[in-house]
Amino acid sequence: MLNMPRPRIDLLQLHYFVAVVDAGSITKASRICNIAQPALSKRISSLEVELGVQLLHRGAFGVQATEEGMVLYQASQRVLREMSAIPQAVRSSAENPAGDVRLGCQDSLTRLISRPLAKETMQLFPNIRLAASAGQSMELYRALSEGMLDLALIVYDESIHNVAVQLVLEEELFVVAAPSVFSERDDEIPLDELVRIPFVFPSSTTFASGQMVVNLLGEYGDQIDIVAMVDGEALKALIADGLGCCVLPWSFVQPEIESGQIDFRRIKGVPLLRRIALCSSNDRPQSAAASAVARLIEKLIGTALNDGSWQHAKLVETSGSAA
Repeated sequence: MLNMPRPRIDLLQLHYFVAVVDAGSITKASRICNIAQPALSKRISSLEVELGVQLLHRGAFGVQATEEGMVLYQASQRVLREMSAIPQAVRSSAENPAGDVRLGCQDSLTRLISRPLAKETMQLFPNIRLAASAGQSMELYRALSEGMLDLALIVYDESIHNVAVQLVLEEELFVVAAPSVFSERDDEIPLDELVRIPFVFPSSTTFASGQMVVNLLGEYGDQIDIVAMVDGEALKALIADGLGCCVLPWSFVQPEIESGQIDFRRIKGVPLLRRIALCSSNDRPQSAAASAVARLIEKLIGTALNDGSWQHAKLVETSGSAA
């Protein structure tokens, strides 16, 4: 099968042709379009040659579109209308973003981020459909890498790569346990006292893994007694029941701390921190809707820090890629 050459038609030719048909005269159209009459005649003739049909009936009293010319005239009007609407459509997309945004949020951040984010998104961006899911950070990172998520708010780990990483928050980690486990005299717990308490750890590595704590505790690390590894509400229930302690962020156990079920202490001489990152794909351009949700997440984090609902944390001073 022969490959026929495609006609080379540009928008300016279509604009000139529509102007000629509307004016009924090449001379009048040349004045309207601010182009010399011979040059305009040449552009119309070139268009006829390119399409292989006669587009205009030329007479002493002006021009009229042929049947083929009328087909081109109507099609050109549609194309020119659509082209003229593009700038406004682009601006509207930025000002009123629309579409689906798939967000993955680390389990421990769901209470402070996902719930208020869903409400704010519905109020501020009614044309965005937010699908927020909770999970463990490495699972969400893999889902983002595989194109199953648009954004992921996760605990940053040095192994994260091939995604755009925006560090947004640094959060302190504490030893948390039932109040009866701690001595009331100090806000810090010494290492030699800590290692005598059984540990309950998350089964994943996204809060502060057992190995991380073991490494930070140095010579005391091999003395840690890990009695269970569970996640989420079950983890907090075991801690509140006095079955063990754990290393967690204040934000995750805030309700239990405020109700008196759980208390928290710093480890004396051992600073524990985790960093929260807002990640997106490096391979796919971010939609206006996803960008709007990302900005909203940063705003909500700042608000939570300022009003005290998110304590023992601070914004990362120099935002940028950590990958």
